[in-house]
Amino acid sequence: MKKIGIKIKLVGLFIIMKVIPLLFIVYIAITGVKNLNEYFASNTQGLFESNRKIITATATNAINDSIEALDQKSKITLEK
Repeated sequence: MKKIGIKIKLVGLFIIMKVIPLLFIVYIAITGVKNLNEYFASNTQGLFESNRKIITATATNAINDSIEALDQKSKITLEK
């Protein structure tokens, strides 16, 4: 077998020194993206439920106010 030259050793060492940290950074990034996705999914669901409740309550109040106003107008019209 031939002895590996210094040039090949340096290139191999350089590749190892660059690839391992890069893989570590990729792992951290993927983990962060997954956590961020879970965070946004849970918050979005909570906001959706909150907005649905607010819209339902507003619609119910508007309907009740309209009914009350129509009842008042009907009473006034009948009294005339």
